[in-house]
Amino acid sequence: MNFIPFEKLTHSLISSFRKKGKRWLVSQTLKLNISDPVLLSKTLILITHYEDKGLATVHHKAVVEDKYASVIDLEREIHRKQIDSILSQDSKYILFSALIRNRERVEKQATEMYKEKYWRFIQQHSQSGISPTKSLRPSLQLIFGELFVVLKYGSETLRTKLSEIEKM
Repeated sequence: MNFIPFEKLTHSLISSFRKKGKRWLVSQTLKLNISDPVLLSKTLILITHYEDKGLATVHHKAVVEDKYASVIDLEREIHRKQIDSILSQDSKYILFSALIRNRERVEKQATEMYKEKYWRFIQQHSQSGISPTKSLRPSLQLIFGELFVVLKYGSETLRTKLSEIEKM
């Protein structure tokens, strides 16, 4: 099963970003553990939106080594035309927005998919060990386009990249 927490980027999302003043986009390769042949045949790109150019620039600097890293200004017609062509059906790319509309649903889906791996991670990294009286409270964080899992367990908080959990 493929876990893709992000929304596909659409023309209506682009329009919404512009209306809300989120004119700055940062693109980067979306790295996911997927098995879907259609998705595997395309290059997946994650687009993160910002109101502030400075924040977009900081994000871009963090991923500058990525082949697909760029800063896009939605107020520049040439940039909008490039996005339009990439969103076309025959494009070799699929664009996803970093927008997660229903965080609760996505976190529940991730917990269902990775619960055993979460416990394995806690077993390997927890200072206090596993106890049946402690509950696991996982959540997701997106940091510069990378999904992290935050595992709250008893009084401990452990954080790791989701990609590390998927490898377990």
